[in-house]
Amino acid sequence: MVEKEVELSLGEIKVLYEYFIEQYKKEGITVTWSKLILNNLKMLTTPYKQIHSGLYDENRDSKYIEYGNKLHTLIKKYVDLDEQGNPIVENGEPRITENIVEYQKEVKKLDEEYKDLVDRLDHKNEINNKFLSQVVKIKIYKVSEQEIPNSIPPYIIGFLLDE
Repeated sequence: MVEKEVELSLGEIKVLYEYFIEQYKKEGITVTWSKLILNNLKMLTTPYKQIHSGLYDENRDSKYIEYGNKLHTLIKKYVDLDEQGNPIVENGEPRITENIVEYQKEVKKLDEEYKDLVDRLDHKNEINNKFLSQVVKIKIYKVSEQEIPNSIPPYIIGFLLDE
């Protein structure tokens, strides 16, 4: 097992870390392979945390929470009510038919108010893919072909084979 500096995309680091964390919880195949998993987990933990915090996740965006609360208020205001005054829900969604035009106008205004957020949400995958495509130099442990167990996926072998 040798430590090598390699160039990997942030997406590849994410894939490797997630593979290693999954394997970490399983019975080891060989002692060498288990040591490789442990050593690489140590090397990749900090970069993985940085990658995770760099990905756009609307649930960590205070504007998204604010937007969601305002949208929920609009839904409560415009939802159709039954004869007892309770909201009508169909297939788990509030039904809005009687005041649909007013509701849509209000949602359009809300979307304008939160234009940057709506744009981020619309382009979330592009934003995250661009982030994950960045290439960095990082150190990982590699092994010889003889030390790689037969049951390892080819994409993982490609990263860890010391040639």
